[in-house]
Amino acid sequence: MTSFRTVSLFASVMILPMPVLADSNKSEEALARELEGLSRQSVVTASRERTPLEMATSPMTVITAEDIQRQGLRTLKEVLERSAGFSLTPKQAYDIVAARGINRNMNILFLVDGHVHNIANVYGMDQQHLYPTLDKIERIEIVRGPGSTLWGSDAAAGIIHIITKDGAQLDASQQPGGSGRASVDYQQRDGRTSANLLWGKSFANGGDLMTSLTWMKSNGDILPFYRARANGPELDAAGNGLTNWKDSYELFVKGRWNGFTLTFSDTELHWAQNSNYTHTRYIDRTWKQTSLRLTHLAELESGWNLESRLWADQTKLDSTARYPESGFGAEGILRLAKSDYRLLAGARYAWRKIGPDTPVVATFSTLPAIRDQTVSLFAEGDYTGLAPWIFTLGGRLEYNRPRSNETLFMPRAAVVRPLGEQWTVKYLHNTGIVRPGYIYRGKDFANPEPDGSTYWLGAQKAQKVSSDDLQLVYQTPSTQATLTFYRTRFDDYIISANYGTLAPNMALVPAGQTWNLAYLNIDRLTTQGVELEARQRINRDVTLYGNYTYTRVKRGRAVQETVIGPVTLGPNTMFDAAGNMVGMPRHMVNLGANIRLPASLDLDVHLRYQDRADVLWQTAPLTYRTLGPDYFLDFALTWRPPASKGLDVRFYGRNLLDRKGVLAGSQVLYQPEGRALGIELGYRF
Repeated sequence: MTSFRTVSLFASVMILPMPVLADSNKSEEALARELEGLSRQSVVTASRERTPLEMATSPMTVITAEDIQRQGLRTLKEVLERSAGFSLTPKQAYDIVAARGINRNMNILFLVDGHVHNIANVYGMDQQHLYPTLDKIERIEIVRGPGSTLWGSDAAAGIIHIITKDGAQLDASQQPGGSGRASVDYQQRDGRTSANLLWGKSFANGGDLMTSLTWMKSNGDILPFYRARANGPELDAAGNGLTNWKDSYELFVKGRWNGFTLTFSDTELHWAQNSNYTHTRYIDRTWKQTSLRLTHLAELESGWNLESRLWADQTKLDSTARYPESGFGAEGILRLAKSDYRLLAGARYAWRKIGPDTPVVATFSTLPAIRDQTVSLFAEGDYTGLAPWIFTLGGRLEYNRPRSNETLFMPRAAVVRPLGEQWTVKYLHNTGIVRPGYIYRGKDFANPEPDGSTYWLGAQKAQKVSSDDLQLVYQTPSTQATLTFYRTRFDDYIISANYGTLAPNMALVPAGQTWNLAYLNIDRLTTQGVELEARQRINRDVTLYGNYTYTRVKRGRAVQETVIGPVTLGPNTMFDAAGNMVGMPRHMVNLGANIRLPASLDLDVHLRYQDRADVLWQTAPLTYRTLGPDYFLDFALTWRPPASKGLDVRFYGRNLLDRKGVLAGSQVLYQPEGRALGIELGYRF
């Protein structure tokens, strides 16, 4: 009943069109200009070229630099917590990003200015991608569901695309020394401290340069973990030290001239993963990535253009083992735009050296280095000749070796139908794949364990994903609302063997060897639900925003066949006896209001709410419990003193009510961080 009342209230407040109640003392022309910006939002991630948001062929959310500032968002983690269909839960080594109920980071593709930052060795999109600050970001485009047709592997459950500012935006007035912003931030809860220097310069020859330098550290805070035991949850022996960041930095430089864009980034993050609650045992983790990329866009005749990309990356993760990875690649995309159709065709080649993975802890095996290669051909076309209908059809053919040694085809189709000036209805079919990470692959690459006879087997196939979405969009100059119904199916889903019980067939194991199962492919996983997003500009001073998500995830067969015998899945911390995935809330709500106050103040108030999370509570007898509701109140207050040009002061708070109830985590239970207060000082020059 509580969930029904919450959803009903949300729908009545947020999705129904409201009149624009402009203050009679405000200029109607100025208000119209602001509302025009709201209604003209465009995206690039869905089609790899600018498309109006309401016409995008993937379900999408856009977070702009203005949203980041007015809502007081400090990290990408905070952005995702407020995004429809996304949630985050802590784990001992890194945070888990869940999209549409699927809670593995390897299913999320992470992009910065169109460049893939996922790593093929271990976790895909790891903890290091949760940016410590957002100062250099122009906007964040978030895709819900698969998108591999245009982007390739890992775009299975979603895409997070960071689009950075450029020098011309920062230095619009072409100051002799350039323009920018310096900021410092402090949060008292865990002593989190960060500083950023952002600078841009626009040159007379049409070129521009942007540089961002960020430093961050924190003293650390432990989140208690609990696991189901015979008499109920008990405190786990290992804690979570993710907020204990040592000195970390990021340097990001981007220059543009005459159609060329050269980008260099160097990131080095250090954090301590504690092994107990007494702060006496730690595993130091270091993640370092250096990237250099060159992009060129050539405008050709008769509506053609050609986009070319070259890149080289080097990544190293040190924790319980050392996971090095380096590579380079090239991509070309040819586009044609005509009055009633659009065509896109591209090719991509990526080469990576993965490993050798060497142990820091003696019980880990050494994995030899491999040379991983991926070749892709992709194409897509839009046809608008039967106005107002818009038809989209595309596909991608991709071959990889040796991680999956298979050629996969990823089709895509969409039908978009505007219904007058305000409504649009869309049917979207998108597909995706996730190739096994090196450590998930198993015996094909692995050396034996130190005893010389034990092998760990892994996933043998790539995940295949298909999603069908029906979306209704309502848009006016003051209102945006989308309602999405979806059903997404994962075939050959990669899962840890810890969530099943193996009955090995010893006849399949060579004499003198021991085979253990580390990861396996299960036949299918299905997630379905509904997503509602809305934003309403009441007038120049008041904006309401929010979203609601309902999702359920269910596995396929209870018994899965593997190369060494059948595995029975659940009931356990991941699946209940009926095959439902547990550990994720079924209902998630975000409600926010941004209010411009007198005296140059901006106030943002935000409520996060979740309910109906099924979890394993007791092991003898096996008992599940439904957690919720839980809610968290955040705020941000920004002051821009009129007498001090360029200065801004932001006070912010998270979990103001200090809620510490037990929440569902990634196969564990945990208590969230308590009340956290902070201050940011910024100065524009």
